[in-house]
Amino acid sequence: MKSERKRVKKMFFIHQYEKEEAFLHKMRLGGWKFVNIKRGIPTTYEFEKCEPESYSYCLDYVTEQQDTESYHQLLQDAGWEELCSYPGVGGTWYYFSKKQELGQKEELFTDHDSKEYLVNRLLVTYGLYCILLMCLEANGIRILSGGLGGWSFLGVLKIVSLVLFSSCLVVLAYVEAGLFGLYLKRKKEKQQSL
Repeated sequence: MKSERKRVKKMFFIHQYEKEEAFLHKMRLGGWKFVNIKRGIPTTYEFEKCEPESYSYCLDYVTEQQDTESYHQLLQDAGWEELCSYPGVGGTWYYFSKKQELGQKEELFTDHDSKEYLVNRLLVTYGLYCILLMCLEANGIRILSGGLGGWSFLGVLKIVSLVLFSSCLVVLAYVEAGLFGLYLKRKKEKQQSL
């Protein structure tokens, strides 16, 4: 017998990983176990029907240099189950879960320094990505400043560039909103560590 599954579409910015963790926790309390993710705007989360249980969920962003066998073994030894992953900008996002003991929320990042380190990694990586997108946008403006030019080959190329330019604007706005949120999160973490 095939298990019951459902998909939920939801959108979180880069800096809202803690809200995403809380969403996954709430779904598990409601009897839906997180099994997979399909990135997009919005993101599609896939769940499987299960008994309601209290699980902590944790997301971690790991660069290629940090993505080692010992990293995965350390988390497994600490009782975290790796659920899935997806490639991000310059690294990989991992989703972990762990059964809560006596209702205590489990956390992967337990001190201000480790939380700040994660936020700084995200700021640097996605900041560089944002700069790349801005360069593409500047090039798109330069190309389109000469007008569309009708249905000639160059005109069609400019129309294609306009579509790509518009797509980049949407992605750039999404990334910039996330970066601003990360900046505020880092500022909050620094204040709490004082």
